[in-house]
Amino acid sequence: MWGQNPKTRIYVLGALALLHSPLSFADTINQQNAQVVAENLNRAASDDSLESSTVNAMEAMMNMAALNVTGAVSKGMQAYGNYRNSEGLDRTGDRNAALSRAMGSIGSAAAAAPTKKTVTSYRRLDPGFLREGRAAEVAAEFERRSGMPREQFLAALADASEQKISRRDP
Repeated sequence: MWGQNPKTRIYVLGALALLHSPLSFADTINQQNAQVVAENLNRAASDDSLESSTVNAMEAMMNMAALNVTGAVSKGMQAYGNYRNSEGLDRTGDRNAALSRAMGSIGSAAAAAPTKKTVTSYRRLDPGFLREGRAAEVAAEFERRSGMPREQFLAALADASEQKISRRDP
């Protein structure tokens, strides 16, 4: 699954290039920089998942407005699933960062320093993605039907994501 974000493709292709280099494996990649590559992949994939979540949330709102409750629930659950996937990728990225730091500073105090937990929030997304590809099509239709600008919707999602979200939350 390549995701919608071309950054993910770049990271994957970069990692594959490192692994398939004519140089020996030891010359091109080590445990520390492999963790950095993995962290970057997780961060890009997490953002892709949040972008997909945004599009699904817009579709859920449009379905609800059209009284298509089944479609609204389905798209709402997909949006929430994308958000939870992003949280998992952020946790994995945090672990990669901690491992990279520990491998680069064996025996130093930096290895023992705790990793700052990444907050999974829509606020970190560049709203420009809402003007490209399928996201632009859905956002344009959302704006037309709701009258709410796409950037305002993304800001509302950001506010919600920075609060405690659970399956039981209405």
